[in-house]
Amino acid sequence: MIIKRPVLFAGALVLLLSFLLKINLGLFLAIAVTFFLSALALSFIFKAQRLQIILVAFVFLVFIFAGSFANGNVNFARQNADKNGKIVVAVTGVNKSKHGYWATGNLKSLNGKGLAGVKISLYVGENPNGVERGDKITATADLSMTDNNNHSFSQNIYLQGFSVNITDHKKCANPLEFAMGKLQNTVRKTVTNNLSGRTAQFVLAVIVGDSSGIDDITYANMQISGILHMVVVSGTHFTTVCAAVMVVLGRLFPRRKVKGVITLIVIFFIMLFCGFSMPVVRSGIAYFILTMAIFLNREGDSLCALAATTIVILFACPYGAYSVSLLLTLAATFGILVLTPIINDFIKVDRLRHRKILYDVINVIVVSLSANITTLPILMYTFNRVSLVSLLANLLINYSVSAVLVLALCAVVSPFVFLSKPLFLISGVLSNYSLWTIDFCANLPLSSLTVDGKKMSAITVMVYAVAVLIYFVFIKRKKRGR
Repeated sequence: MIIKRPVLFAGALVLLLSFLLKINLGLFLAIAVTFFLSALALSFIFKAQRLQIILVAFVFLVFIFAGSFANGNVNFARQNADKNGKIVVAVTGVNKSKHGYWATGNLKSLNGKGLAGVKISLYVGENPNGVERGDKITATADLSMTDNNNHSFSQNIYLQGFSVNITDHKKCANPLEFAMGKLQNTVRKTVTNNLSGRTAQFVLAVIVGDSSGIDDITYANMQISGILHMVVVSGTHFTTVCAAVMVVLGRLFPRRKVKGVITLIVIFFIMLFCGFSMPVVRSGIAYFILTMAIFLNREGDSLCALAATTIVILFACPYGAYSVSLLLTLAATFGILVLTPIINDFIKVDRLRHRKILYDVINVIVVSLSANITTLPILMYTFNRVSLVSLLANLLINYSVSAVLVLALCAVVSPFVFLSKPLFLISGVLSNYSLWTIDFCANLPLSSLTVDGKKMSAITVMVYAVAVLIYFVFIKRKKRGR
C-alpha cells in the first residue's frame, strides 16, 4: 500500500466522513475508529509507509474529537431551540445586506443556563441601534433552528435569532474588527463617490466580496451565467494580490523567506478585511499552506494544499460538507488542477504557445470546462438546473473582471486624484461590459435547462466513474507502455 500523498488521501476521506456526521454520529465514530485501527495495523505491515499511514490515522483521530465536541453542543441547542432566551453575543462582524443586519457570535447563556460553543446568528433589522463591526451586544431574541438552512448549519451556526431586542451595547469592544469595519466603509464610500448604480455594486462585489447591493435580477442572471464565483473574494483575488506582492517585493527583498513572511501577512489582512467569510477563509488557508512551502524549501503542491485546507475547515466546522459553497469550491479547484492538464495534453495545446492570443483563449476555455465538469453534479443536485452558457460567459468576461479587480484596487489605494479618476473610469467601463455580457448570456434562448437534479446527478457521476476507469485502464497504461 503506497500512499504518495497522504494529506490528499486524508482530505478526501475526511470530507466523505463529514457527510455521515449529521446523519449518525455513532456511525461516523465507528467508521473513523475502524479506519484508525486499520491504519495502525497497516503501519506495521508496510514499514516503508509507516509515517504516511500514521499521519492519515492521526488526522482521523483529531477529527473524531472535533466531531464529538460539535455534535454535543448542537444536541444541547436543539433541546432549547423553541424557547426565548437571553443571548450574549460577542459580535465578530455585522454585515449590512438587502435583508438587514446579521450579527454572528457565540451563545453564552440560555434562560439562565450556561451554554458554550454554540454559534448563533441574529437578524437585527435595519440596525436602529447603530451596531457596527467590532461591537459587543447583549440581546434577547426568539430562537429558531437552522436545520432548514444547511449553509448556516455547515458553518456551525446552529440557531438564528429574530425579533432581537438589544439590552446592552458596548461600542468598539474589538478595536481591530472595528478598524476593519471603518476601512470597509471607506472603500465603499470611495467607490460609490466615483461610480454609481449597478456599476458601483459590481465593483464592490469584485474587490470586497460584498454582493449585498446587487439587485435580484442581476444576481439571478449571474447564477444562470455561471459566474457567481467571480463576484466573491476567492482564489482569483488571492492569486492576483499575492502575485502583485511577489513582483513588488522581488525588487525590494531578494530573500525568498522575507517575501514569504510579507505574503502571509497580506493573506491574513485580506481575510480580516473581508470579515473571515467562508469563501475568503477557504482561499486564505489554501494560499497560506502554499506559501508555507517557502519555509520548507519546497515547491507548493496545490492538490495537497487543497486537501489540507479541507481538513482544517472541517476541523473548525465538522458539518462543512453540507455547505454547497464549500463543495463547489473544492470541486471546481479539483477539476482545474486535475482535468486541465489532462485536457491540455489530449488536445496538444502546447503546440500553440507561440500563438499567445489563441493559446490564452483555449486555456481559459479548458479551465472553465474543467471546473464545469466537476461542479455539474453538485449544481444539478442542488439547483435542478444546468447552465448552457457558462463557458461562453466565463470566456467573455474572464479578463475584464480580472482587470476590474486590479484597476479598482489601485484606484482605491491611490492617494492621487489624477490617477484614481481614470482608473475608476476604465474599471467602470469594463464593469458595464461585464454586466451587459452577463445579461446577454442569461437571456439567450436555452441559456439553462431545468432537470431532475437527483436522477441526472447520479447518472453524471456514473458516467464520470466509467470515464475515469477507461482513462486509467487504457490511456494511462498506453502512456506507460511507450
